[in-house]
Amino acid sequence: MRRYWLRHRAALGTEGAFFLADDYEPLTAGGVHFITTRLGERASAFPCTPHRFRHTFAVNAIRAGTGLLQLQQMLGHTDLTMVRRYVKLAEGDIAEAAQKHSPFDHMRLTL
Repeated sequence: MRRYWLRHRAALGTEGAFFLADDYEPLTAGGVHFITTRLGERASAFPCTPHRFRHTFAVNAIRAGTGLLQLQQMLGHTDLTMVRRYVKLAEGDIAEAAQKHSPFDHMRLTL
């Protein structure tokens, strides 16, 4: 991604679509799907689709401590239902997050 940015996008600035076609128009959803699927085939990484990247981003964001409301906004969803469905956390991730952010566990009590 960094190499693509430096070679093809940096001169155009930060406005607009990240991925551009040869005519500098934004890639269509079909174009992004085609490219990611093709790269996945070349790397023997199946399935490799834009949705997989989006799902992986969402799961990693939750594991890194991003709140559901922030993730909802980053993903552009209007409702938390999609975020919950999108990011199916393992029970261990939820328990770990609860302990990590528990107010009781972070109190400095001396007895």
